[in-house]
Amino acid sequence: MIKVAADRLEPSVISRYVMGVAQSFNRFYHENQCNVEDQKLKEARVKIVILAKQVIKDGLDLLEFSVLNKCNKIKFE
Repeated sequence: MIKVAADRLEPSVISRYVMGVAQSFNRFYHENQCNVEDQKLKEARVKIVILAKQVIKDGLDLLEFSVLNKCNKIKFE
């Protein structure tokens, strides 16, 4: 994705990817509770939250957008 964006000189390739990840995560988050009794399921879902946050942040960093401070303070235990 990064190579395609660079080769085409189209940063919108990255922004569309980040938007897709954000939309997919939003759908996941609304359809699945993270605070469930099954510990393995809970850990898996929390990992998805953490990884989605990192992918979105990395994409925004590539585009030189800063992430809101409030988002950076989210802690998962």
